[in-house]
Amino acid sequence: MTTVRRSLLINGASQGASFLLGLTGSVVVARLLTPEEIGLFSVSLSLIAFGHVFRDFGIGQYLVQAAEISRDRLRSASTMMILISWSVALLFFLARQPAAGFYQNAGIAEILAVLALNFAILPFGAPLLSMLRREMRFDRIALVSISANVVQLAVTVSLALNGFSYMSMAWGSLAGVLATTAILVAMRPADALLMPRLAGMREIFHFGARSSVASLAGQVGSAAPDLIIGGTLGFAEVAFYSRAWGVMNLVMSDFTNIVRGVFFPAFARRVREGASPSAIYLQGITQLTGLTVPLLAVFALLAEPLIHFLFGSQWDRSAPLASLLCAYAMLTAPFVLTGVALVACGKIDIFMRTQLWIQGIRILVISTTVIIDLESMVLVLGLAYCIEVNIYLAAMKKAIGLGFSGLFRCIWRSYALAAIAVSGPGMLLVGSRMTGMYPGSFWQLTIAGILAMTAWLIGVYWLRHPLRSEIETLRRHLSAFLPKGKGER
Repeated sequence: MTTVRRSLLINGASQGASFLLGLTGSVVVARLLTPEEIGLFSVSLSLIAFGHVFRDFGIGQYLVQAAEISRDRLRSASTMMILISWSVALLFFLARQPAAGFYQNAGIAEILAVLALNFAILPFGAPLLSMLRREMRFDRIALVSISANVVQLAVTVSLALNGFSYMSMAWGSLAGVLATTAILVAMRPADALLMPRLAGMREIFHFGARSSVASLAGQVGSAAPDLIIGGTLGFAEVAFYSRAWGVMNLVMSDFTNIVRGVFFPAFARRVREGASPSAIYLQGITQLTGLTVPLLAVFALLAEPLIHFLFGSQWDRSAPLASLLCAYAMLTAPFVLTGVALVACGKIDIFMRTQLWIQGIRILVISTTVIIDLESMVLVLGLAYCIEVNIYLAAMKKAIGLGFSGLFRCIWRSYALAAIAVSGPGMLLVGSRMTGMYPGSFWQLTIAGILAMTAWLIGVYWLRHPLRSEIETLRRHLSAFLPKGKGER
């Protein structure tokens, strides 16, 4: 098994384990604390979220993509991260009382005081974690992540059982950060607690400033729907839009993040070794779109029965919105790795400008809810996605010389595969409508999923999609674990 395949497997398993631990924690804490206590911590966490954009300052990405990381350069990066993180920690500590006064709740100040300590501790472990990513040691990263989540869950639940109220989650978060740092220091003692070094920080600052602007633009763009729609149309419309966005995000964020986490260091390593950036990108995106584009097509088709089954009839208004958003996402699916590819190539200026343009256009379209309703805004959003495609294409052409024709030659099979994958669920949906049955039951959705999976698998072989070789590799690995026949040795 190649390094990349092994890394994807480990990263996927790690994120799955972290998700289950987080879900377990949410369920348990929801039974131990009141909604008011949980809400208080959530507000505090939202205030802290913007601090994390500046805390890292893109230094983690810099350490992964730099052509060479000497000990002096690591010292400079660690020093800058300490200075910035400690400044953010001090800022939040000083702002705790004003924030508590604004929300008229002293608990905000208590929580922010503890969470500010996270920023003081994180820079001692974050550079070490980035070096593990650079070296693609995802086995060690998984150990760190899962161990920290277990510690955080154990501390949070234990303190909640002992009456620590909302502070149980704050102390649990701090315990998780301490565990992360302690394990990383134990793994890489030679790179821990390095002597500060101010020389060589200009290059790191140049990269980090642009990375932070891009990250901040993404953060603002993510928060814009809630903030703008909540102010123009009301909180109910925010909920309907968020539910629809969540369906699309299962593919475009939750699923692709597993791949992004591995693709970034792998891409950077191959570029350092002299490989063609466009060839690496095409290899990765061809296989990824073979999964994401058909999945988005199936979600777009089955959005109504899926939302009805999972969330109830009160959320049916979100279904057509989810279908449109999934269809739009099919347009930008070939560019989900563009950001990490640009950063890995050191084209941080292009990445920053791309993010500013894309997020600015999205915010502009969402702002039209001042004069139009939610459904109309989502229709107009399709125009924004078309503009995004052209922005991405221009960025890729300038950065790595990859144009539309070269990209299309590699990904057209993924879109043909999507058409094949929806054929079975589509016929089931039409049949259900003709017979007067609403296709929203568990068994109907299960059958639709099986039909989609079967059609997708047939399509992979019929179209000779590059995923076929991955399936064959997986089959060979699985067959090695099966009992052999009498005539085999």
